[in-house]
Amino acid sequence: MNWTDKLKLVIPLLRNKFVLTGLIFIVWMLFFDQNNLIDRFSLAARIKDLEKQKEHYQQQILENRTKMEELR
Repeated sequence: MNWTDKLKLVIPLLRNKFVLTGLIFIVWMLFFDQNNLIDRFSLAARIKDLEKQKEHYQQQILENRTKMEELR
């Protein structure tokens, strides 16, 4: 199947108003919306990093508390 045959299959789909509306909606949600997918992935990575930092600081607090108790 060459590219012209594939193009003949795709063009009728793009002329369908429902498919075209769906594609526009998906592109809008992926890139232009306030809560777009790119921002969601970066925020999820930031949350994961902050949770690791939280665990680290909680461990440091426990260690410092035990040292304080030893000093008393």
